[in-house]
Amino acid sequence: MLGLERDALRLGALRRLAAERGLAVRTKTCDLELPAAELGPEPYDVIVVFSYLHRPLFPAIVNALRPAGLLFYETFTAAQAARGKPSRPDFLLQPGELLERVGSLQLLRYREGDFEGRDLASVVARRARLG
Repeated sequence: MLGLERDALRLGALRRLAAERGLAVRTKTCDLELPAAELGPEPYDVIVVFSYLHRPLFPAIVNALRPAGLLFYETFTAAQAARGKPSRPDFLLQPGELLERVGSLQLLRYREGDFEGRDLASVVARRARLG
């Protein structure tokens, strides 16, 4: 497992939590919002993204999945701004936008709306198998 984050303190917390649970995790400090940001040379079986939105990163996320790899993605929608934070449009999905962003993947599950007092869009999708 690889955890990517620009905040080294958060990565340290992840390593400690993983060690407490007996999980093997590698971490890498990187800013995924830099123009040359990448997810690494190896394809991933699973990519998990929660409460994060940087639109230019979507192609890299989709391309980083190995064939039959799974993407779990959940973040806030524009409706969340009426509730408070986050409220910046850069951090909020427009209605149906998440579906468009992962449109090349096979959709397994999707939801969008009010869930436990938060306005979210969530997707589980799979990259096509080869052959």
